[in-house]
Amino acid sequence: MVENEIQIRVQEELQNLLTSDPIQAIMLAAKAIQQVQDEKRQIVATLKPKADMWDIAMASDTLHEMSAVAKILNFRNMGRNKIFQYLKAKDILRYNNEPYQRYVDGGYFKVVEQSFDIGDGVGINRKPMVTQKGLEYIGKLLLEDGYAINER
Repeated sequence: MVENEIQIRVQEELQNLLTSDPIQAIMLAAKAIQQVQDEKRQIVATLKPKADMWDIAMASDTLHEMSAVAKILNFRNMGRNKIFQYLKAKDILRYNNEPYQRYVDGGYFKVVEQSFDIGDGVGINRKPMVTQKGLEYIGKLLLEDGYAINER
């Protein structure tokens, strides 16, 4: 039977049931509603721990270096350098790997200054760090652009 034929047949059977035994029809409807509610409760019970962990992770102040971002996201053929290239091509990072200000203001990145010794003095390096929100954003962009996640 084709799907349309099945739907027509089900509608006919429901109509017959409603006219011949409305109480039975109501009991069947109540049972169907209960099954749907049970399925929804089961889905919520399965997803709630994941949602709670996601909320905890997103509220974290943890900052990630780009090499860690590549490992955490685990996209095929997307290491640290390729993620830098990708974000530059998307106009998220500037030529020097610093994020544009709108992405810092949006909470996706922070820029951390690091000092290092150079002979008699100290140099300062500005390093882009990715927030939890930025991690989610980069992952979403990569998925939208068709990049595949590695099998774990």
